[in-house]
Amino acid sequence: MKKNTLDKNWLPMTKIPHFTYGLSDDEVLYHLLEKELTYYRVILNLTQIEHEKLKSNHAPHEMGPLLKRKKVLLSCIKDIEKTLVPLKKFWRNKASQNSKTTKINELLTNLCNILDEILQLDLVNQKILKEQLSRLKPKSEVDGNKSYSPV
Repeated sequence: MKKNTLDKNWLPMTKIPHFTYGLSDDEVLYHLLEKELTYYRVILNLTQIEHEKLKSNHAPHEMGPLLKRKKVLLSCIKDIEKTLVPLKKFWRNKASQNSKTTKINELLTNLCNILDEILQLDLVNQKILKEQLSRLKPKSEVDGNKSYSPV
């Protein structure tokens, strides 16, 4: 079994996932992609909740908590992506095909599909939000502050 390419000189010790020691590059890549896919599934769920709220004409400020949760998840994904850098190089140079390779390819396909779904729904959400915001117009100015209300 080939040792993985993550070593203590590449990242600070706190950044190397503890489960990677003793695993092959294929196994580490699979586990990290699986974790990333899990985060994207949660992001998709949050995006769907956001969509339902927007369709139900919830106030735009109600999206704040959902967006904060998505931001945290994206931060976690960013950390995974940093860890994946040497593994992506390994993957591009990998010539042999085996059952692990097939599983990794399936994960990559699932990642592409869920990212596409998230992006498409997010575009719809942006359109709905723009429409909602365009229906707001200045109502009055009180103490130099504008307040807005639906038309």
